Amino acid sequence: MRRLADLLLFACAFVLPWPARRFLYRRLRGFELHPEARIGAALVAVGRCSMGPRARIGHFTVIRNLDRLDLG
Repeated sequence: MRRLADLLLFACAFVLPWPARRFLYRRLRGFELHPEARIGAALVAVGRCSMGPRARIGHFTVIRNLDRLDLG
């Protein structure tokens, strides 16, 4: 199920605006995202993710096989 959610989010990253993707990351994956944090068109397949103010993951970035990702 987690892998399917990752693939769905990756596909949506190219067509949905950021507010819709933020909603999906929070609902499907349980990510903790600060309102100022942003994730571009990227594949983020990690166990848990926490992003603080002004944290960014740029377009075409691949992050996978991590238990936890914390960006301040």
